[in-house]
Amino acid sequence: MRRAIPILMAALAVACAATAASASAARTFVDCTAAPAGADGTRAHPLTTLADASSVPLEPGGAILLRRGTECAGTLALTGSGSKSRPALVSGYGDGARPRIAASGEDAVSLLNVSHVFVDRLEVANPGDGSGRKRGIHLVAAGPTVTGVTVRGNRIHDVGGNLDKDGGGSGGIQVDSPGPGTGRFRHLVIEDNRISDVSRSGIFVVGVSGGERPRASEPWPEASTGVRIRRNHIRRVAGDGIVTLGTDGARVRRNFVTKGNLAGRGLADPEGMICNAGIWAFHANNTLIERNVVTRMKFNGCDGSGYDIDYDQDGTVVQFNESYANEGGFMLLCTDDQPRSAEVRFNVSVNDGFSFNSSPCSRPAGSYDGLRIYNNTIVGPDPGVAILGFDNTQLYGPPSLDFFNNILAATEAGRGFTCEPDCRNNLFFHMPAAGRDAVTGSPRFFFKGPYRGTATPGRLGLRPSSPAIGVGAPIPRDVERDFFGTRIERAGKPDIGFFQTR
Repeated sequence: MRRAIPILMAALAVACAATAASASAARTFVDCTAAPAGADGTRAHPLTTLADASSVPLEPGGAILLRRGTECAGTLALTGSGSKSRPALVSGYGDGARPRIAASGEDAVSLLNVSHVFVDRLEVANPGDGSGRKRGIHLVAAGPTVTGVTVRGNRIHDVGGNLDKDGGGSGGIQVDSPGPGTGRFRHLVIEDNRISDVSRSGIFVVGVSGGERPRASEPWPEASTGVRIRRNHIRRVAGDGIVTLGTDGARVRRNFVTKGNLAGRGLADPEGMICNAGIWAFHANNTLIERNVVTRMKFNGCDGSGYDIDYDQDGTVVQFNESYANEGGFMLLCTDDQPRSAEVRFNVSVNDGFSFNSSPCSRPAGSYDGLRIYNNTIVGPDPGVAILGFDNTQLYGPPSLDFFNNILAATEAGRGFTCEPDCRNNLFFHMPAAGRDAVTGSPRFFFKGPYRGTATPGRLGLRPSSPAIGVGAPIPRDVERDFFGTRIERAGKPDIGFFQTR
């Protein structure tokens, strides 16, 4: 957080400087409660409709400013662009609450091929009956590369779209690039937004649609890069919380997602299955998902997990996250028939429905080859595994993954599960042990600070007498710190679980 504050202050300074940098930079004022007579976009005579405001292209150093404490009906459809040194600004002016946009069409705010712009501190709603597409803020790169867009500090709620997924889908913030060679995003930041009561997604990024995805170690010029999704609060979502698709090197950090998959449908549903998870990536390379919290995802017959290592992704790292009370489990694992790698490490799961919920996404040849799962702490009534949400004792198909240094502690009578062939140095409590060099017995947890139930899984600690201390397999050297930021000592054997005691 200390690093985030100067970054945010610097961004604010850039935006403020941009609006005042030049007397020639157009600042267009909008007040939908003002009298329309003489409206010319000045502060004394503001524009009075979003249609009029939409006819004014953004320009370097310019701004479109909506009066705070007022509401405008319709869609703010933005065109034009700022520049790298003089970004444009879309925000509010005056005193009072955020300016509110109450939409009735597909989008409340749309940006078509708009670069170098801050969309800052608006309130957006787009109610609907679920029969058509509805979006809060919609970013589109259709042709050129869109660069330097920041969407921050907005309140997006009551978006009543249908359950269409992927490109052009409904939700709070939707980002779309139609396909290879027809646009992409660079340096896209989505931060500090509060999104609630939306259908279907909270934040859904389609950095490139379709095309071939190379291995994570190879160039992927068609993909969107520099995507940063951080510190967003997402609540009551019909579908997924946060998804990055068609991105290379996306960073999804410090977000909070709760009560998702509310409109999920199971495999046998006559209307067709709809499967959603909290945070995940697809058709993506080198995605980092860290220090997020996902809780209270519904199952509804499909997925409902906190996180997901899906197929068609490579180089994904899921680390330092919290997961609790998710009906579909901590982590969804999809089989894949293509080569890939992914790491799930130093996470904590408390009272999730399952530890791992597996899905035969590629079959019959799909496997879990290339997945490495280690130093996670999973505590719950029965932290077993599932296949498509059905209780089981092993993952779908051969496990074929590297599984070590994990704590699986059942608070009731837990089932065992098979984690061979490379399953080692894991602790099992109240459930059968599995793999090589397994540890059994109570992990002897304590809570750091006041205990507030499952709302504080990050406070779990180990007592000095814990059998999890000093019995783990070597931790890969590219990992330097544990969940709490403690540097990992290389002398001696490490601890089992999501943090190190020494």
